[in-house]
Amino acid sequence: MIGDWISAGTHVTSIDAYAPTVREVDTELILKVKVVTDSRLDALRGAGELVIPMNEGLIKESHLYAEIGEIASGAKTGRSNNEEITFCKSMGMAVQDVATANYIWKKALAAKLCQKINHDILSDLIGGAATAPRDTRGMLIKLPELMCF
Repeated sequence: MIGDWISAGTHVTSIDAYAPTVREVDTELILKVKVVTDSRLDALRGAGELVIPMNEGLIKESHLYAEIGEIASGAKTGRSNNEEITFCKSMGMAVQDVATANYIWKKALAAKLCQKINHDILSDLIGGAATAPRDTRGMLIKLPELMCF
């Protein structure tokens, strides 16, 4: 996306590019927006939208205004006026995936579209703890229930 395409009051969210050399928006856009992300550390390390202009000396880490959680908690304000252009770079966080899955699971359970499976049965199905799902730090992900459609 090119900065010239964006007019005052626009919000842009980028969710696809996830490497420091790849980006979905150009530097011109980044220079004129309030930048928010789900993870400051991840964005500053891996979001090409920020890493590329930082490497070019055009922005500093401080150009990243806030994490979305800071705005949601009220620690920082969101849009300051109707003309401000905002940009959210989502790097993807497991907690967001879990919250979304939990929401869908509850809706599906209420609509009787799924059933509960005991986690011991699930562990047996996937080959025990040695092959059980793990997070990015290698920690075992314990699944108490799983929905099946």
